[in-house]
Amino acid sequence: MGLKGFTLMELVVVVIIIGVLATVAIPSYQLHMIKVRDMEGVHALTVLREAQERYKVENSVYAGSLAVLDVDIAASDSFGVPTVSVGPDHLADITNNRDNYTIWIESGSFRINCVALAGAIADVCGKIGHPSF
Repeated sequence: MGLKGFTLMELVVVVIIIGVLATVAIPSYQLHMIKVRDMEGVHALTVLREAQERYKVENSVYAGSLAVLDVDIAASDSFGVPTVSVGPDHLADITNNRDNYTIWIESGSFRINCVALAGAIADVCGKIGHPSF
């Protein structure tokens, strides 16, 4: 009767395979989670854009503060409370405190833009699919 079990070489091969798979999977998972958290901010900006449009129809100008808009957007684990500041380039912005970037809505085109903050991963804006400035 022989001993049954795995040889040291077989165990080393399995550990190497698991290591290679983890090396590929972990960065992909992290990027996926950043994109999922980003959708939360995009949703908040979409709600703000719609509120800004309703306000402009009623008052002929965009709102200058979040308080006058009929929306309730609270801070979350990833994003702080959005700010509304009407200027020549944007209607509203929101900062992702977890991944260190700010996204905002452009006036007129309503395009969502992005700027990376200190401590952000390399090209975070490009990786989540927003133009960066």
